[in-house]
Amino acid sequence: MIRLSVVIPGYNTPEVWWRRCIDSVRAACGPDDEIICVDDGSKEKPSFLNAIAGADSRVKTVFLTKNGGQAAARNAAFDIARGRWVAFVDSDDVVLPGIYDKCFGVRTIDSCDIVLFGVRVIWEEEALYKDDVPWHRNESASLGLEEVSDLFKGCLFEYPVNKLYRRRFVEEHRIRFDSGMCPGEDTIFNLKCLLAKAKYTFVSSVGYVYYRFFTSSLARYQSKFDESNRIRNRLWQEVKSMLGAGNDPKWKLGELTDSELAFWDMKNIWRYDSPITLVDRWRWQKTKSQYFSAPAWAMFFKELLGGLVRRYFYFRPIRRWKIKKMFHNAKEMK
Repeated sequence: MIRLSVVIPGYNTPEVWWRRCIDSVRAACGPDDEIICVDDGSKEKPSFLNAIAGADSRVKTVFLTKNGGQAAARNAAFDIARGRWVAFVDSDDVVLPGIYDKCFGVRTIDSCDIVLFGVRVIWEEEALYKDDVPWHRNESASLGLEEVSDLFKGCLFEYPVNKLYRRRFVEEHRIRFDSGMCPGEDTIFNLKCLLAKAKYTFVSSVGYVYYRFFTSSLARYQSKFDESNRIRNRLWQEVKSMLGAGNDPKWKLGELTDSELAFWDMKNIWRYDSPITLVDRWRWQKTKSQYFSAPAWAMFFKELLGGLVRRYFYFRPIRRWKIKKMFHNAKEMK
């Protein structure tokens, strides 16, 4: 029986990144594992994937005719996966050697539903990185408030790429990635697992390298950004209720206030590739003026100027400063 199915979706990913990713996964997988590479309707079909699959029987390829997004690509691969466990890897990232063996070496592997390990986030353009590693004990148990809060603060909860999921658990609870919900489909998926009372165990090692770029999906306009945030808010409230947090402000977790929702929606509307016209942006700004301290016209011109700067200029020192301010554990790359 196949031990592990590793799902790798990709869309317009350069060949050099595809090969780097697949090589790292092949090195980390055992002889009884399978690797499913899904091309999500790229403009140019990555035919080299077939050559890789021909050289390694563990590698399988799926070519989708239409771009449906990362969630749809992951779901398509999950539906054909045969492994007892499933892992997800992005085609522009890498897996570190030995991490899957470490996961299967945990003594509580047979009684848990999700194995969680550490992540290294790298901003190559800014020469910065940070490591997030779970400190929790190797025990198969549902997460409590403190564990969820700690994982959320360390950016370990949302990622699906730093986890192994028991396929039977996911199928029994009919959990899938929500297509079109980007960004946020990762968090929504993990919140559904949490609400299904998944039992977790931990590996206190960095096993995944996540590369973040200035032009990544997090920096691009998303048509369902606001809807995604509201779904996440609702699920976080259900999690708090399940864990007995009530309205205690100590346990804010991933919830956003109405003002925070408006702020992040505004940032999305002003992405460099946003199709929304200036007239519609101004109308949106007026309808949401109660959520901002400055007048609508001041916010409009502030975001207009900021959008022009982000689109036509790229000040790496400013972005480095913002990253270090947001992530206090960011370190200089040697």
